[in-house]
Amino acid sequence: MPKLHEISYSRDRTIAAANDYYEFLMGMYLSESEVLQSPASGWPSINAEDFGPLGKTPEVLDLLRHLPYSVTNMTMRSPKQRQVHASWTTRQTSS
Repeated sequence: MPKLHEISYSRDRTIAAANDYYEFLMGMYLSESEVLQSPASGWPSINAEDFGPLGKTPEVLDLLRHLPYSVTNMTMRSPKQRQVHASWTTRQTSS
């Protein structure tokens, strides 16, 4: 495995890795209709005007513009198919 300093950023490889990940998820439980592939020119709604306040660089915006996104509507699935991918609530712990 290469060391971190030996790795360089590649937009195309990053996009390919994201596409591979969604292919993996489609093989497990997502349907093809739940994954949106970016148009060749990228998502037009991801632009400097709308995303500028987030402070993202043009390079980051270009990457985000070309990534696939999931449109999973959990209400369309049966309770057995629903999955929790992340819980954003905090747990109370006793001291």
